[in-house]
Amino acid sequence: MRAAQRAGLHWPTLCNGASLCGACHVRVVAASEPLAPPSARELQGLKLVPVYKQGPSVRLACQLVPKGEMTVERAGVARPDRRNDS
Repeated sequence: MRAAQRAGLHWPTLCNGASLCGACHVRVVAASEPLAPPSARELQGLKLVPVYKQGPSVRLACQLVPKGEMTVERAGVARPDRRNDS
């Protein structure tokens, strides 16, 4: 989430990265390095993700720390200049 924000992307969050809302969940599409397993804190936050969106490749962007190149999918992410496009 922080990497996306540094890149100028608007990233949906309600708790500002405290792992309390699940709003920042992503589906990891590809990663150049193996992902660390979810922490206990992340596992608690993942319980807040709607059941139909859960799965082994779903992680919380606020807790996921990339070790290399990573591609994720997330609805609602946009560059600030594109947020109001119709």
